[in-house]
Amino acid sequence: MRAALSEALRVLRDNLEAERDRWGLWLPVAMGAGIALYFSLPAEPPLAAGPTALAVGGLLLLILLRRRPALRYLVYGLIAAAVGFSAAELRTVSVAAPMLNGRLQAVQLQARVDEVELLVDNRRLLLDDLAIDGQTRVPAFIRLRLAASDDTPLEPGDRIGVRATLGPPSRPVAPGAFDFRRQFYFDRIGGIGFALGHVHGLPAAPETASGSLMRWVMGGFADLRSIIEGRISAALPDPDQAGVAIAYVTGIQTAVSPPALTAMRNAGLAHLLAVAGLHLGLAAGILFFFSRALFALMPAIALRWPIKKWAAVIALLGAVFYTLLTGARVPVVRSCLMAAFVLLGVVVDRRPITMRPVAWAAFAILLLRPESMTGASFQLSFAAIVALTAIWERIGRGRYRPGSALKRVLREIFDLVVTSLTATLATAAFAIYQFDRMSNYGLIANILAVPITGFWVMPWLILSLLLMPFGLERLALAPAGLGIGAILWTARTVSSWPGAIAIVPSMPATGIALIALGGLWLCLWRRAWRFAGLAGVAAGFALMFWVRAPDILVAEDAGLVAVRATDGSLRFSSARADRFVAEEWLRDAGQTDRVTWGDRPADHLACDGMDCRYRQGKRQVAILQDGENFVAACSEADLVITLETAPGPCRALLIDRARLARDGAFAVWLDGDGVKIKSVREGEGDWPWSPAPAETSAAAP
Repeated sequence: MRAALSEALRVLRDNLEAERDRWGLWLPVAMGAGIALYFSLPAEPPLAAGPTALAVGGLLLLILLRRRPALRYLVYGLIAAAVGFSAAELRTVSVAAPMLNGRLQAVQLQARVDEVELLVDNRRLLLDDLAIDGQTRVPAFIRLRLAASDDTPLEPGDRIGVRATLGPPSRPVAPGAFDFRRQFYFDRIGGIGFALGHVHGLPAAPETASGSLMRWVMGGFADLRSIIEGRISAALPDPDQAGVAIAYVTGIQTAVSPPALTAMRNAGLAHLLAVAGLHLGLAAGILFFFSRALFALMPAIALRWPIKKWAAVIALLGAVFYTLLTGARVPVVRSCLMAAFVLLGVVVDRRPITMRPVAWAAFAILLLRPESMTGASFQLSFAAIVALTAIWERIGRGRYRPGSALKRVLREIFDLVVTSLTATLATAAFAIYQFDRMSNYGLIANILAVPITGFWVMPWLILSLLLMPFGLERLALAPAGLGIGAILWTARTVSSWPGAIAIVPSMPATGIALIALGGLWLCLWRRAWRFAGLAGVAAGFALMFWVRAPDILVAEDAGLVAVRATDGSLRFSSARADRFVAEEWLRDAGQTDRVTWGDRPADHLACDGMDCRYRQGKRQVAILQDGENFVAACSEADLVITLETAPGPCRALLIDRARLARDGAFAVWLDGDGVKIKSVREGEGDWPWSPAPAETSAAAP
């Protein structure tokens, strides 16, 4: 045993020493581990916790291990984890802003328009500089949906008044579900709501010189986005084509109709609507190619100056402009940083496709926006770019040799297939974790749609932006619309095929962590030992089958209850109540259809009028619509769920409307050991975005 252990340690040491040049790639991973530790705590830690660990622990260990280089790199990892932990702490403090404590019915508010988003049937505003009648503590921002009939012209910077119903962002729909409050907290959005009438304009408020400069810097690109959205909508009569074009140019998907968006998602093409590496890479590549070609047409310049480097600088400036135009979202910033490393590599004559730019981009984003690590955009974009870089580091060297036209075409097709397949496999687990679904024909759809995007749609859209100052954008948007129409046809056709999507049960956080670490081990190392990462990936997927889903779910507003049937599917108490909550429950359960107790009764459920009994073995749960049979249920059942406030004490475990309002939605598990209940409140912990116990939530955003 000792000999085997010694041999294993020797192999580990030899491999680590042989991969010394890759050690630094793990520092962002360690930083991410520190961020994950921060967000996994049950309560917000003291602000000094991270800096103290960084200053005291890290420096002390460096001193003690200064003569042992291998261990010193381990200490660097611990310091990177402390940096990530500290960054998350400081970010939480820096974005702190009030959130609404409860629902505000028909209140008058005055605000400044920060952003205007086009929706399919109306518009949605992001408002700041708020004044709300009767409220002394107001959020920094609120998100307000306008009435469908309100066609009041609005631009960023306008001051408006409107009567509206407001509330805080919704709590998770079930224990462990996505927390909208945390997302909105870091966006500094403290309330959401809808207008009850038309908005009316107000005089602009006076601003200080510094305030005006800041408004100009931060609002200039928001104004430009609004102008571009309007010009594209006017030039493309087909609303689906216009919505997709707006998404390509500005990154805003709200103008894409739900049917078109669903078709794109089910066909595995949703990434084309989210501006990230593909779009920014195409934009930078197109600018680089045409700039270099233009300079090459001028012999006086081409023969005397480094036009390739000039083209790289122009492409970099274009990438930065595109990043700002799309709102500098996390995946776009990551892509811009990557493009900057690649283009600067061209300027300084360095090989651009390596893992180091990816590591630096991850480090910068985690330092500035640590909360983004928990979001879908960060996980999907970095999973794809890490896998693609690992592949092309190995197979990309020396491949681009001169050859016949046929060989070049075949090489391009091969590259496209490899890229699509790699990105699809790399992001599959994260798509399951975030969305509980997989597109079975995504590879086919991408092979058809990505070339149309790269070789037709994006060049025309970039040209439309260049023509827009002259009012000639229609000349470029018309052919771009034809290409978008082909992409939408591909999405609708592929999504209509039998078995186009697979709805799968939710993946636990531990499972996705194992998959992420296994994938990183596979991609970041070069030697054969990297294949050990496949064990972590397999273990992560295996955990999906070890997690037991709850037997009963109860919505926070007491309007919806779901019980689990013998086949594992959910049965709902209502076909219409809490549509958003029901959709989230169905997605987590891996279901598509909402089936009620009346349509198809669950095997363990028996109802008598408005009252039901759900049994699992010796355990019984009473589900009451009112309090008429409350006393009898308390004497017979192990758990009583009443959708009204309990009329008195109960011998059994009790979930009633008052407790739901206080603690959020509940999940219930029944087994031989008894009844286990868990509320949203238990999982939320004590954080700035967690609601006070007495709060109730608003509608989902």
